[in-house]
Amino acid sequence: MKKYLSFLCLFITIACLPVTAFMASLNCEGEPDMLNPKHIVGAFIWQDHDGFHLRTTTTGDQHVFTGNIHTNGHFEDINDISDRSFKGTDYYHIKDRDTIEFQFTTNGKKVGLDFNIDTGDYAAFELYIDGHKISPMEVYIGKDGWHPDDYKFTLDRLTHYNDEYNKVVIIHDGWWQGVGWDGPEWDRPRWHHHW
Repeated sequence: MKKYLSFLCLFITIACLPVTAFMASLNCEGEPDMLNPKHIVGAFIWQDHDGFHLRTTTTGDQHVFTGNIHTNGHFEDINDISDRSFKGTDYYHIKDRDTIEFQFTTNGKKVGLDFNIDTGDYAAFELYIDGHKISPMEVYIGKDGWHPDDYKFTLDRLTHYNDEYNKVVIIHDGWWQGVGWDGPEWDRPRWHHHW
């Protein structure tokens, strides 16, 4: 009888835990190890002492990456980075210093942006490839290349934040992190450019 009650108590405890307890809070630090132009298709996002970085690449076929990045602060120090100059329909636009819209035509090289966020608490991304929502499995974040839950996701630095842009709640302990899968918990020192 004691075993039965023990199992019942354990089951009730697990069933009552909030879903967020099972979601890994994953770090954004360091360039994804799998970023290898001409060998992988995807969007790669990371942060380091220079700020945030977004890169796109393909296996050689041409793909068009589009999307936007939004913050409740201000974007600054924005630079386009590519193995070639932006041409044709490639662009990035800044709207009201809190939203970046972009389009990159990528065919086996690295194309992207570097930027910093001033006085903001989150960076909300919405990514597309060839006019369709990008698969989360084609988005790689941080050194371990973890994947977000959807094509629309938020990297946040607050303890508890109700993200009005994506309409989700993200809970973590003050580091730049997100919610997704395929990666370990972050245990590195707390340091960020502009924070």
